[in-house]
Amino acid sequence: MDKGSAIKIIERLADGVHPLTGEDLQQGGILDRPEVIRALNIAARTLQASHKSQRALQAAPNAGKPWSENEEKRLLAEWDQRKSIPDLAARHGRSAGSIRARLIQHGKIEP
Repeated sequence: MDKGSAIKIIERLADGVHPLTGEDLQQGGILDRPEVIRALNIAARTLQASHKSQRALQAAPNAGKPWSENEEKRLLAEWDQRKSIPDLAARHGRSAGSIRARLIQHGKIEP
């Protein structure tokens, strides 16, 4: 099971709904208790944050890593060749924000 599916199941349980059938759960059961509902909501939010972080790292595997001099030279040369910021981000395994920050740092674009 992937995290996205797990999140949906936990959210449905917290809403008092059977995750497979969509029917309302029986009242008076353990899933009716406020502390259990709060715990399920916390678990869903925690999984969502983890899921978003994991996707971001997969999309930008070099995020947080230092820039080498060679990589910076390549970035600037590619920018001068009119490559787009999303294209540069994909080529360098970095976020678009990281690419913008480097281009600002080198005076290529305005903040």
